This record gives sequence, C-alpha cells and structure tokens, in this order.
Amino acid sequence: MLPYKDRAAVARAAAAAEGLELVPSATGETGFRGVYKHFRKYASHIREKGQKRHLGIFETPEEAALCYARHIRADRAAREAAAVMGATSQPLTADEARAAAAAEGLELVPSATGETGFRGVNKNIYGQFDAKIKENGKNRHLGTFATPEEAALCYARHIRADRAAREAATVSNP
Repeated sequence: MLPYKDRAAVARAAAAAEGLELVPSATGETGFRGVYKHFRKYASHIREKGQKRHLGIFETPEEAALCYARHIRADRAAREAAAVMGATSQPLTADEARAAAAAEGLELVPSATGETGFRGVNKNIYGQFDAKIKENGKNRHLGTFATPEEAALCYARHIRADRAAREAATVSNP
C-alpha cells in the first residue's frame, strides 16, 4: 500500500489524467465537496433525488474527491444526453451502456461465474446491481445501479482510471 501522501498525489494525478477537477468545498472539513471524515478514513457521498448516496470509503480525502468527481462527470454526461434526446434521466439500457463503453474505448468485463454476467457486478437484495472491486485485499463498493450493464460500465471506468493512476505514479516516481 502506498503511503498516505503518495496516495493523495496519485489521486490528483489520476484526476488530471482524466480531465477532472477535484471539487473544492469552502465549508467542509476535508476541503472537498461530497467528502466527509469517516472514523480514520474518508467517505464520498452525493445527493440524488433528495437522498444521500454513498459512493465509497477511502484512505485519503483526495481519493474520495476523485470518486465524487468521476461520479458527477458521469451524471452530467447522462443528464446532457437525456436533455438532447428530450428524455428524463433514466437508467441506461443494456445497449446504451455498451454504446457508452465503446464510445469511451472500454469493454464491459464478462464473468462466466457471476449471475449478472459481468465481473465486479452483483445483484443486491433490493433488485439493484452493485459494482465492486477488490483493492489491497479489501472489497470496495463503487456504486449501485439499476441495470447490470450500468454497473459493469462503472467497473470498466474504474479499472481504466486505476491503470491511469498507476501509470501516473510510475512517471512521477521513477
């Protein structure tokens, strides 16, 4: 596991590599919007339809802010696409998720053993689909989605971002 300051630097480098900004907060104790202290770690949350949605728990506020930035980017893109199509913000269909993955140069990672057919995607007790990934021997929740394809798209975006972060860390620490 990387030291704390290196993890923060990798998160900032990943944000830059992905063309994202870590959203500052003038009032929050962490300095980032949507990021809160959670015991000795940091939680990322966003409000959707009047309810708080948990995005994950992270070691540094920068990692939590990166998750928040990735989430609002995806949300903005979905809202803009819905506005262009004259539709309301609805979950992506299987075809739409596959098209989004193709447009971003991603592949939805298949799984021969999971019930959803996608790696990192499980159906939860509420009938929704959770995207999760194992990092440093621990499961990390990436988000909850209406369709397995949306969850698989989130998983694919995350593993692409992880690769970018690792490459950025390699460049900054030769």
